[in-house]
Amino acid sequence: MTLPIARAEAEPLILVVDDDRRVRELLEIAFTAHGYRVITASDGEEAVRRALAERPDLVVLDVRLPKRSGLEVCESLRADAIGAQIPIVLVSAAAENETRLQGFNRGADDYLVKPFSPRELLARVKRLLARTRDLRTARERLNEVESALVRANEDSRRAQLEAERARELRDLAIRLGSDLHCTRDLDALAERLLRAVQAQIASPAMALLMRDGDGLVPYAVRGDQFDRAAGLGVAAGGELARMLAALARPAYRHQLERLSELEPELRAFAAARFDLLIPVRGEHGLEALVALEDLGAHGPPTRAALESLEALCGIAAIAVAHAVRDRATAVLSVQFAAGPAAPAAHEAADILARAVRFVPLPPRFESMVRVAVRMGRREPAAAAALFEQISALDATGFVRDLAALACRATAPPLEAAGEGVSEFEHAAALIAIGWRIAESRAQGVSLEQAASRARSESASLTLALGRAIDEAIARAPEDTVVDTLRAFTERA
Repeated sequence: MTLPIARAEAEPLILVVDDDRRVRELLEIAFTAHGYRVITASDGEEAVRRALAERPDLVVLDVRLPKRSGLEVCESLRADAIGAQIPIVLVSAAAENETRLQGFNRGADDYLVKPFSPRELLARVKRLLARTRDLRTARERLNEVESALVRANEDSRRAQLEAERARELRDLAIRLGSDLHCTRDLDALAERLLRAVQAQIASPAMALLMRDGDGLVPYAVRGDQFDRAAGLGVAAGGELARMLAALARPAYRHQLERLSELEPELRAFAAARFDLLIPVRGEHGLEALVALEDLGAHGPPTRAALESLEALCGIAAIAVAHAVRDRATAVLSVQFAAGPAAPAAHEAADILARAVRFVPLPPRFESMVRVAVRMGRREPAAAAALFEQISALDATGFVRDLAALACRATAPPLEAAGEGVSEFEHAAALIAIGWRIAESRAQGVSLEQAASRARSESASLTLALGRAIDEAIARAPEDTVVDTLRAFTERA
């Protein structure tokens, strides 16, 4: 078997420039005999054109040439980026020092006086080519060293950035971890979480959805009114919940919409113009979800910002889970201390809690209205004593806020107000109306009549509250029976 012969590097290419055909032929024979490749030119313009087009390894250049002299050719080549690298040997019949100096000043590497020995010319050509190879090798090594230095600098800068990023994330975890985990008040936690998110990305508006029995529901907003987020929701067993829990990192809505099975659940987010979804995943799946407004006007978040958001929500997951659990414990504690509620109170509580959604008010008021209406109207002293027993053990602030709402609802009359009434006043008004409905229903009055009587007796009923109660009453026949039966089952 014959092994393939490695192809040697091409022999150097020499451009011979002389107006005398015999000289060109003589030099071509001499160079070819020693293994060089040769091209020729007979005038200065052709010499420049062939040198720049074919890039010879060396030029043997006569000084006296038609059209352009050898000195002019030498000067033109040295002014060009390609020609500047080509060694040039000037040959001339003039032996004066002035001519030599002009040649060297124009960029020639060597000078030979005619007549000359071909052997001498060959020796000088070999020397110049060897020097050129050495320079090229040194230049290549220098380029390699420079490239390696650039790569090393880039690696060092990247490592420094990664170290700084790790330090930032560690500081974020320490700072926000202590801030978020030091409170069990769900409202304060929601506010701190949204404020921390906005510190990473300057979104005009954002919404926080929290876990409840049926999935995630809107709980708080920042930068806008709550009604913008009122229609949002994530079903506990839905595809969107599973996808966000699996991702556990910020995701753009338009990317999720590419999956057809997620598109129906994302319509409400699209309608509300929330584009970036940040899951807060805990041990048992999604604990919360932060939705940010379309960021087109502000430009896409940086990778570092998205990493910070992912870390932030990971830190918040445990705090959110504990706060939600503690809020549920506080609700059960109040219900247990208040004792069993009458069926009419259950019915009214469910209706008025539903009305909270139609005002709309933040969901934190829904559980307060429901619990307060089920407790029924009580003497201020008795209510204060009840709340005082529990609030000392409640770290969430729920009992404190519930006591304030119940006290406001008990104090007659509530302020007559227009549509600019506060959320707190709205919730207190709903509690007072719920008490009146429950009391009328306990006397055998129909639900419609009880609601009408309660509304007529309320001095602070706004148009928004009236519409919300009407909507809740309209849905009561099909819903409240189920809720009442469930309440009695729980009691049993």
